[in-house]
Amino acid sequence: MPSKRHFNPSLSASFIILNLPAILSDFSLDFPKIEQEKTDTENSECSSKMSRGSVILFATVILIGLVSSSLIGIMQHLPNLAATLNYSHMVGSLMVSGAMLGNIFFKLVIGFLADKVDRKFSLITTVCIALVGFFVLLISRNQIVSLTGAFLIGATFSMSSPGTAI
Repeated sequence: MPSKRHFNPSLSASFIILNLPAILSDFSLDFPKIEQEKTDTENSECSSKMSRGSVILFATVILIGLVSSSLIGIMQHLPNLAATLNYSHMVGSLMVSGAMLGNIFFKLVIGFLADKVDRKFSLITTVCIALVGFFVLLISRNQIVSLTGAFLIGATFSMSSPGTAI
């Protein structure tokens, strides 16, 4: 009989309280001013471009952080995900094995892309592949589709190769 999951409200509340300073703090990037003698319209155009650029930069950092943090935790949750979806234990083990096979496959493919095309392109490609894997696991209710999503999640392990060189 599967073990019962217990919700611990005090642990959840402590996570929320400890993360409040990071959530509520104002995030901004101060770019150095190159030219001091600009008109007001040029300054407003430049500041709007900087704010859009900082939002894009912030969103990219959050996205890459989210996907790279899955390196730590997603593998241990695949068997539990299989149990939650009422798959057999064998399917849960196959999901972990599929992610490891995806790890090997995508390290070879992304390494080739990094050498032949561009490291930044290969890193963005890896993030997109891993996100597709997350969404496939999120919406799938079929064993084969879940195994495919686990294989795609194996791409997260290949992010360290081009990401370190950037």
